[in-house]
Amino acid sequence: MEENIVQGQPEEIKNSSAGAWPKVALFSVLGLVLVGGLVFAALKIGVPTKPQQKACSAEAKICPDGSAVGRTGPNCEFAPCPAPATKDETASWKVYTSTKHKITFKYPASWYTLSEDLKIMDGTVVVSFSTSDPKLGGNLSGIEIVSYSNPRRLQLIDWWRKQIGEGEYANEVESKYLFKTTINSLPALRQEPDSAPENLEMTDIFVARDGTVFKIRATNDIVNQDVNKEIFNLILYALKFLD
Repeated sequence: MEENIVQGQPEEIKNSSAGAWPKVALFSVLGLVLVGGLVFAALKIGVPTKPQQKACSAEAKICPDGSAVGRTGPNCEFAPCPAPATKDETASWKVYTSTKHKITFKYPASWYTLSEDLKIMDGTVVVSFSTSDPKLGGNLSGIEIVSYSNPRRLQLIDWWRKQIGEGEYANEVESKYLFKTTINSLPALRQEPDSAPENLEMTDIFVARDGTVFKIRATNDIVNQDVNKEIFNLILYALKFLD
């Protein structure tokens, strides 16, 4: 009898150990899952969610050096202007002032005056300049400033839409070639050329002031680049309205 009892004990221990291993393995797996979940939750809470960058509007600000900067960053603020150059590019330029139209700006001294205070169908040409002698003919690059009456003091974009009219062409121009900008802290619109006839490209700036809308047009010879964007922006930066 004693021999049988001794021989039966190892069998019980063996069976008991074999049944315990699946339980140990199961609890180990559950423990690893729990620990992993806690670690993941801690990392998720500890790491701040990166804010998504919103799209900034396509506005531009004219800088003193004639360049233009747009809005950027999470708050869509204007990018800083480049550091001012030691040399004033407009030091040798002339100054034009119209007390009647209450406007003043600087322009290259070598330019020719084409017209001044000239009545046209729907407005008045305040002044226009050419980069070359008009007697020689050819493409006349330069600057033209026209004033239009805005007695109802419409918002600038509403005035622009009224001038250009309605239709497919107007919608295309507004969506592709019209941009918001500022001229000396005043809201303005910049209309880029949608075509370039006879090697010329024309860029228009519209700005409203005291019941008047001014259109500042730069006509640039594509070949000679007489009135490139840098020169135009320097003129715009120096442009001021008189009180």
